[in-house]
Formats: sequence, C-alpha cells, structure tokens
Amino acid sequence: EASGPGWLHAVRLPPEAAEAARRRCRQAAQRKGRTPREDTLFLAGWVMVFTTVPPETLDGPTVLALYRCRWQVELVFKRLKTLLDLDALRTKQNSLLGEVWIRGKLLYALVIERGAQRHGAGGFDPLNRPRRLTPWRLLVIVRQAVDRWIGDVQRWQDDRWDACLDVLKERPRRRRLQTLPARVVEMMNVQKRQRCG
Repeated sequence: EASGPGWLHAVRLPPEAAEAARRRCRQAAQRKGRTPREDTLFLAGWVMVFTTVPPETLDGPTVLALYRCRWQVELVFKRLKTLLDLDALRTKQNSLLGEVWIRGKLLYALVIERGAQRHGAGGFDPLNRPRRLTPWRLLVIVRQAVDRWIGDVQRWQDDRWDACLDVLKERPRRRRLQTLPARVVEMMNVQKRQRCG
C-alpha cells in the first residue's frame, strides 16, 4: 500500500450548478431508498480534486482546469465504443483471444484516429481553444474507408503472387549485390547437418 503527500484543491460550484448536483444526489439516494446526509449535500456543492502534484508545480486553478479536460478523454472512449464498437468483446474474460481482439481493436481505432487527424488537419481545434469541429462525423467516414481497405484484402487472388513478386524484385545494379561468401555458406550447411544428424 503506497502512501505519500497529497493536496486537495476545492472550488465552490455556482449556486445553480450546486443545486443541480444536490438534486442528482437526492434522486440517487431516493432510488436506493435512502436519505442523503447533510454533509453529503453540502459537499455536492463543491468540486474537489486530490493530487500528488505539489502546488509549487501546479496551482489549484490549473489542477481544476486540467480536471475539467478529463471529459475530453471520456468523449474519446465514448466515440471508440459508439462508433468503433470497441467494447464489443466476443471472448471470455482473461482469454488470450480476448487480448488479441482488444489489441486489434485498439490498432483499428488508432488507424482511424490517425486518418481522421490527417483529413481534419487544420479543422480540429486543440483543447486550448474553443472547438468548432469535433471528430464524430469524420470518424464515421474514415471508418468506412478503413473498412474498405480491410475488405479489399479478401479480393486478393493467389494467381497475382508471381506478378507481385516481379514488381518487388531488385533492379539490376552496376555494383554487385553483397552475398555470403561460398565458404561461409558451406560452413553453415556443415553445422546444420551436424545438428540435425
């Protein structure tokens, strides 16, 4: 169990926001057949953030401003789940196939995000400016493009291999291509035979 110094930064919510938070608190308690305590209702009118970063490094207002940005992270996960079905795991818990599946999904998401960033260059606004364009609609379009790339793999025909390999062959060079000397190849073959024999 780790322990160390920490700092609690708190800011009072505006009256309307505090009352809305208290109303949500009462409703949640009512659903469970409880009555919220007075100190719970009092604390509902505050935003409190605990951090291990010293105030000399990040002051309270900066910590609270960064905390508000967490919603952008939540939105990224919501986009991944809603648009890319990242949460649709089709395996049992703790299975190797599940790991492969989720890593493949994350790679898929990364390709789509990078494509959206490339196509939306100059359009997406960073978090330090008011936002005019969010990637929701663009992600759908890029996903369709990536799905087409993946689908095109199925159209590969085995009889195209020879033509493909011809294209990949080295062009003739003036300088001789470096290869292993015949003596080294012979020694490797002898060692291989000794291991196998």
